[in-house]
Amino acid sequence: MGSSTQTARRLIANLDCEAAFAEYAGVSRYHLTRPVARRISALGTLLSVFGRAGDALWTPQPVASERCPRAGGVVLESGPLSERPAAAVLAWGETAEVASLRARGVGSPAVPGADWPTRLWSLHADPGAVVRGNDRRFCFTLQARYGYLLPDAAILDSLPAVRAHLADCAIGAEQSWVLEAPFAASGRLRVRRRGRALDRAIEVRIERLLARFGSLCFAPWVERGVDLGCLGVIDGSDHWQVFEPHRLDVDHAGVFRGVDLTPGEWLSDAHRAAVREAAERAAEALAGIGYRGPFGIDGFTYRCPRQGGASRLQPMCEINARLSFGFVAHAWAWRRGAHALRLRVGTGAPKLERGATGAGDLLLAPGGDDDCAAWLELDRA
Repeated sequence: MGSSTQTARRLIANLDCEAAFAEYAGVSRYHLTRPVARRISALGTLLSVFGRAGDALWTPQPVASERCPRAGGVVLESGPLSERPAAAVLAWGETAEVASLRARGVGSPAVPGADWPTRLWSLHADPGAVVRGNDRRFCFTLQARYGYLLPDAAILDSLPAVRAHLADCAIGAEQSWVLEAPFAASGRLRVRRRGRALDRAIEVRIERLLARFGSLCFAPWVERGVDLGCLGVIDGSDHWQVFEPHRLDVDHAGVFRGVDLTPGEWLSDAHRAAVREAAERAAEALAGIGYRGPFGIDGFTYRCPRQGGASRLQPMCEINARLSFGFVAHAWAWRRGAHALRLRVGTGAPKLERGATGAGDLLLAPGGDDDCAAWLELDRA
């Protein structure tokens, strides 16, 4: 792995890091189903964009190398992470296990003036700061400070508190709401319901989540317009870089389907400025607790009948103190020198349209154990 003149390096695609964050915070660790583990392992191979020939890329489950035609000589591996040889490390999420592995490695020296993909290899934070930054309750505190909370959003710590909140807030019989665990990804570990009534089965699920996490985040489920994200890299206590906002492709069930870096008028200038301001505020807060490395915020435009039905902006619904697929898209744009690029995630063999993209832009082909696929779409000049 790597030549004699290059430091051995390892990319760690621990896309299940939220489970480790919860465990670090004192919550019993939840385990992914085998299909989910296979899916995140397949998608984890997209981190190869941050590697070079000879680097290792670890995934929780094995992934066939022939599925990754754009891996660029990065070597796929799996198995117990603690048994991997010492190496410089870049992980999806900086967990305690990753920090332990990093401590055995040589490390990547900082390169003054380097582009952000290179700087990522030398940036890391104490796992405690990482856990705190990824806790939804940390984001809630910032939302409350800057006026970003949706109507009736709250932190609730008991089933009676949930019942009382539903009785007191303006949730109508046809309006949906969601209760989410502080550490969960892609819609896992949440309860979504409509109206105020709770049947016993839902109450039991809420009680179980509360027993594990102590408190849950309540928010109304609003009619979304555009889903968006804004990323950045924190280099020091008062030094960070914030990217331009990008559009997120999310299906009707809230499942991630891609990242769109294409410039356009999908976001007004006022909303764009507000999103960047929210990202700056998130960076300042994360830097203040000692976090260093990649981060991102998610947001969306929405319509709420209780607020007159006009289009409004939620600039910060979530903070992710880790890598994300947005960084994968930005890294490919950086490599290609492209300003109009889309990263797509789907199932089955993608239809790569002639003139918009090419077969060489397939990043992940469907496999035998899962049909997950990913590809790039580039606007040709």
